[in-house]
Amino acid sequence: MSKSSFRVLLVVYLFVSILSGVYDGEIITNDLFYFKINSYVAGISVPISPYSKFLLLVGLAVIAIICLIASFIGLFLFRPWGRMLYTIGFLLIFITPFSGILVYSFIAQTIYDISLVLSGFILALIYFSPMADYFKKSHTKLTVNDN
Repeated sequence: MSKSSFRVLLVVYLFVSILSGVYDGEIITNDLFYFKINSYVAGISVPISPYSKFLLLVGLAVIAIICLIASFIGLFLFRPWGRMLYTIGFLLIFITPFSGILVYSFIAQTIYDISLVLSGFILALIYFSPMADYFKKSHTKLTVNDN
């Protein structure tokens, strides 16, 4: 895979990830059904201080967003630290089930699953393919013939 193809894959992954996060909201479906279900489930779930849960989720979200932006810059520029940050961000995905029960539509869950498959594909490329050699060089220079 060429560098430009990898960069296209990163942009597609970013688009699919954002789409999976906003699909069930009012922006795309204009349907409050899933919002109402999630509000109901939050009301009957195990009581945790709403303030502490909010702080935890906001803290994790800020860390995840910083990791995401920095890792995409690093991956786009083929920097070794970008590969490490992307892996840390990927591992943070598995903390989300601890935030409670959430209900998603079939389409939103399918889009989210596609984003996870793309993420796994990107991880495999940056560690186990010839693409990994690009990340071992600490200072890569772009040239005219750099694909």
